[in-house]
Amino acid sequence: QDGNGKCLIMIAISFILMYLAIVKGFEPLLLLPIAFGMLCTNLPGAEMFHDYGHNPAEMRNAVAIARKRCKGTLYAVMQPHTFDRVKHLFNDYLTCTEAADVTVVMDIFSAREKRENYPDLDSGKLVAGMQAHGLNAVWTPSFDDTEAYLRAHLKPGDLAITMGCGDVNLLNEQIEQHEKSGR
Repeated sequence: QDGNGKCLIMIAISFILMYLAIVKGFEPLLLLPIAFGMLCTNLPGAEMFHDYGHNPAEMRNAVAIARKRCKGTLYAVMQPHTFDRVKHLFNDYLTCTEAADVTVVMDIFSAREKRENYPDLDSGKLVAGMQAHGLNAVWTPSFDDTEAYLRAHLKPGDLAITMGCGDVNLLNEQIEQHEKSGR
C-alpha cells in the first residue's frame, strides 16, 4: 500500500515537470526526459508510453531513458513533425533512435504545411536513411498500419514509446480502445 502512495506522488511530480517543460517552456530538453523516466519507472506493468519529443534531440533523450526501463525489445515509434523540420534536421533524424531495437516510422505530420510542397520528402526516405546507418527501421504510414505492426511484434517485457507532437498520442488511445473492445 505504501509503495502505491509513493508511485502516485512520483507520477504527480512527473506531470508537474511535464507541465513546466511543455506549457511554461522551462528547460524542456532537461525536464521532459526526467519526467518521462519518472513516469516509466512508476507505472508497473505498462508497456506503451508517449513522449512529446518533436525533434531528434528530444527523441534521442526519450529513447535513452526508455532503453533503461525496457527489459525486452525497445520499439521507438516516431511520427516526424512537419516536413520543414524533417527537411532541415534530416541527418539528425537518421540516428536519433539508434538506442532502440526497432524504429517504427509513421507518415510525417504536416501540421500547417501542404504535402505537395515537399514532393521529394516522405517517411520512406527517412527509413531508407536510417537503414543505411544500421538501424532496424520500418515504415508504417498510418495508425492502423502501426497498430498492426506493434500487435504482431510486441511481447511481454517489450516497450513501445510513441514520439511526436502531432497526433501520434492518439495511437496509444486507439490501441487501448481496440484492446477493451476485443478487436
